[in-house]
Parts: sequence; C-alpha cells; structure tokens
Amino acid sequence: MVVVNEGEWIPTVESMELKIYPRLAAYAEVGWTLKGNMEFGSFQERMRTQLKRWGIQKIGYAKDLVKKLSAQDFFNHVEIDHWDPRTTPFDWEEVTYSTNGRITTGGEYEVVFLYQGGAHALDISEVALFEDDRQVAIDRHTGFSGKTLKGIEYKLILPEINPNAIYTLRARIKGSEGTNSHGVVKIRAGG
Repeated sequence: MVVVNEGEWIPTVESMELKIYPRLAAYAEVGWTLKGNMEFGSFQERMRTQLKRWGIQKIGYAKDLVKKLSAQDFFNHVEIDHWDPRTTPFDWEEVTYSTNGRITTGGEYEVVFLYQGGAHALDISEVALFEDDRQVAIDRHTGFSGKTLKGIEYKLILPEINPNAIYTLRARIKGSEGTNSHGVVKIRAGG
C-alpha cells in the first residue's frame, strides 16, 4: 500500500501512477521553464516522446489527461476580445475581433477561443488575420470551445508587419445548438 499523504490512501502502485503521471511532467514544466518560454504546443510535442518512454518502462499514466485542454494551458496568451450571447451567431457567420494592438511584428501568432460559461459552446471553422481589409493569414480547422476544448488553437503567420496598418481577426463561428455562450479570444506571439 502506498501513502501519498495523511489524507489519501492509494491502494496500488498502478493507481498511484495514474494519479501522478502526466501531472508530474506538467508540474516540472511549470517549475523549470521561464514563463515567457512556456508554450503548450511545444510541451505536447515533447510529451509524445516522454509517453513512449513511460510505455517502455511500463508506467501507467492517465491517458485521458494527456490530450485534455483547459483554460490554464493558455496563461501566456493575452486577452484581446470576447464573445457573448449578443455576438454569437446561431448559424455560421464571419465575426470580426480586435487584436487590441497585439500584432507588433511579423511572425507566428496563436489565437485561442476560451469558453467561460453559458448553456452553449462555440463552434469555429476558421480564423483569419486581416491587414486593413486584406487577408494576410488563415488557419482552417474545426474547433469547439465549451466545457471541453478541442482544436481551439489557430496558428497565423504574418510574413512582415506594416506599421501603418490596422490588424483584425475574422473568425467563422456559430453557437453550438444555441447562442448562450460567453468566452474570451486570446493571442500569443511566437505561437
């Protein structure tokens, strides 16, 4: 029998492994990586190799936690806009979001849609970056932002900045079975 602390008994090594792996790797990532260098996609990529190691070592890890996203995974992203029931369309529609001056250089940007509440989730099919009225980058894939988060990260690559331009995002979205949805749009330079 393994004792984690005085308040919790874990009957087997196998159930202990399910409780600590992959949380142990995530905890190490947060403890050893400078905040400005943390990037969830990079962590996920490195975890693929780590999961193979654990498999070879016959360590039982919680597979359901490995791919599960949460709002905390995007703490390095900056809020730039939001959606609510007034701005959530019932059917597919292109909605414009401010970048709040966060497009300051050429390079890669990651935009995420984080559900915060309401009876309905948000469906996303594409996100594009516009320089004035000209599309300069687009990422098309299915995203779902609700109590579960799937595919909510959109990568946009801006070849170079135009310091005189106004940058906006346009996302093709709809409420998932209704429009009672609240959330934030966040961005991070460097993807």
